[in-house]
Amino acid sequence: MAKTWASLFSLLIILSLTSLGVQAQENDRYVILSDTDQTHGPVWISVTCVEVSCSGMELIITYGSSEYRHQDSHLVEWAGFIQGNFSWQVIADEGVNSGDLRIDMISSHMYNWTEHDDLPDTVPSPGSQGAYSSINTSSPCQGTLPSTRIDYCSKPYHLADILTEGVLFVGALEDQSDKDAMMILGNPGDVMLLEQNRGANSTSIEVWHRTDDSKTLIGSKGGVLLPWYFEYPSEGQLWLRVVHNSESGYSPYEFEIIRY
Repeated sequence: MAKTWASLFSLLIILSLTSLGVQAQENDRYVILSDTDQTHGPVWISVTCVEVSCSGMELIITYGSSEYRHQDSHLVEWAGFIQGNFSWQVIADEGVNSGDLRIDMISSHMYNWTEHDDLPDTVPSPGSQGAYSSINTSSPCQGTLPSTRIDYCSKPYHLADILTEGVLFVGALEDQSDKDAMMILGNPGDVMLLEQNRGANSTSIEVWHRTDDSKTLIGSKGGVLLPWYFEYPSEGQLWLRVVHNSESGYSPYEFEIIRY
């Protein structure tokens, strides 16, 4: 599912942006790609040159009265928290075109599936009570029977539901010491699928079971080791915890979790 979403998302970006062509010129460089978006949450944009070099390549982010620039002939990227409208463009020297570039982007469009306030660093102690952040993983694409779900989600006019078969949660780790723990809602015996985990820097996702008497780390995996199937616990709660794999600064991430 995540591969389908990523492919469709990348295709939509390329189709919408390729049509722009060379539209403007700045100091003998040309606008190769550009777009506008609106969000309330972490954003990450990364553009990689798939050729040996893309001379003059620069990413420009415009947000409110601020402008951010990153120039490099191989990789340009930006990460930050945005509330509202923003625009971005990639400029480069003559001879560079959109087919020479690969785009990766995280930008949330589902308010309830976005980290707005810093999540707790740890899974709460056994028995402790509180108003904990949680994610409901139910979806319109989850019919009573697998055949029902497949039939519903295969309809072209249910594209939006296909793209949200599970939850695409977007958050960010502020720095190397930050970690994000969140409770996942479900029923005992549900099959859970962690389908993807990607972002500006390498992260791993830990799976925890928590009851009134104990909390247990079930396992931990990075993005390259997914997909990952596991069961919702027969007792207690299921928690996920996102942690850095390496030293890095502000790091938006996105993972998809599905409940069957």
